[in-house]
Order: sequence, then structure tokens, then C-alpha cells
Amino acid sequence: MAKARVAASPTVPSPPGWHWAIVLVLGIVTVGIFLDIWLIVQARWVRKFEPTSKALPLAIVSIVLSVIAEILNTLHAPSQVTAVAFVVSFVLALVPTFSVRDSLARFISARTGRPAYLGSFLTLILGPIYLQFHMNRISSRR
Repeated sequence: MAKARVAASPTVPSPPGWHWAIVLVLGIVTVGIFLDIWLIVQARWVRKFEPTSKALPLAIVSIVLSVIAEILNTLHAPSQVTAVAFVVSFVLALVPTFSVRDSLARFISARTGRPAYLGSFLTLILGPIYLQFHMNRISSRR
């Protein structure tokens, strides 16, 4: 599989600039809804320097599937169907998160000339919050 090239030009705008703690608090207050929206914001930024990234459409599909699962739950659909929809939406939400992580690591490597490692475990547990932490580090180095 061919790796996407990262445009290391100065025309790439700065990453989303909110502090990771604000993203965390808003994620807690909105019971995770803000984190879904923020992942879309991060995926849109990734698309600016890596146009082949599939993170944005996958994030949108996972949110739509999650909403459908919630509607099915509200309508008291068979529990197996609802459970499958929730599990698929959760697993599908992990794909764009890790896609943004990989793109971000390539962006950091292209800018610094050194390999960048963003942890899988923290990406899994904290998702957009962890990615925002690294995006803030990029912004502070500009």
C-alpha cells in the first residue's frame, strides 16, 4: 500500500488551536458529542495537506451510524440490531481517529525531519484529545 505524501509547504494552515483541556472538558460536558465534532474538525485539517485522507468521510459515516443506532434504540428495535449498529459505529469511529493520527505523524516527520511516534494506546483511549495535544505542540513550534 502506497503511503500518501505530505505537503510540507508553509501554506498548510495551523492545526486547530484549542487547548486539549478545553476539548476534554467539552467532551465530558456534551457526553462525547463534542469529541465526534472535533474529530471532524481535525480530519478536515488533515485533508488540507493530505487530500487522499479518508478520515473525514469515515468520521461522518460513523456519526451517522451512531445516530441511527440511537434512533433504533429509542424506537425499541430488536436489541441485536441495535447492539450491532452501536458496535459497528464504535469500531468505525476508531478508523478515522487512527487515520488522523497516522497523517499527523507523517506531517510532524515532514516538518521536523525526524520520525514521529504517536502512541496507539493513548490514541485508543483519548482519541481527539490526544491528537489535539500533539496539534498544540505543532502550533507552538511554528
